[in-house]
Amino acid sequence: MEKYPELARAILQDGHTLANHTQTHPVLLFWSFLATRLAQEIDRGSQSLRAATGRSPRWFRAPAGMANPFLHCLLCDRDMKLVGWSARGFDGLFHHPQAMANRICRSIQAGTIILLHEGRRDRQGRPINVILAETILTRLAAEGYTFTVPEEVDFLD
Repeated sequence: MEKYPELARAILQDGHTLANHTQTHPVLLFWSFLATRLAQEIDRGSQSLRAATGRSPRWFRAPAGMANPFLHCLLCDRDMKLVGWSARGFDGLFHHPQAMANRICRSIQAGTIILLHEGRRDRQGRPINVILAETILTRLAAEGYTFTVPEEVDFLD
């Protein structure tokens, strides 16, 4: 957000949603943080989003999906909702888009939230998340699925 605020604004202008995923993405330690450090990561992430877009995030996704006993209270205090995923292909770790697409499609049922990451490329240099999204959406559309971005009413408290 801090480096490319114009990209954040363009994402929102195109009708997408941005959520807080922490300021520094401490994937290996996030689950072990005490409340003060968790609050710092959440608040700094929200401040960056607000500075770039003028909007406060409503959603939070924990790095690697790892929560701890302090997280839910901190999110509640900030009027934020925790969101996770129910299908992932480990695209942040591997370079085999077809295997990842197969893994994700095996996990699909109504209401599934698919996790994809940006930045990784296959051995030919193509963005894996683009290949995966096209492969998955094409395959599932042929099976009759439709796709939406979750709204707050889609989640139970």
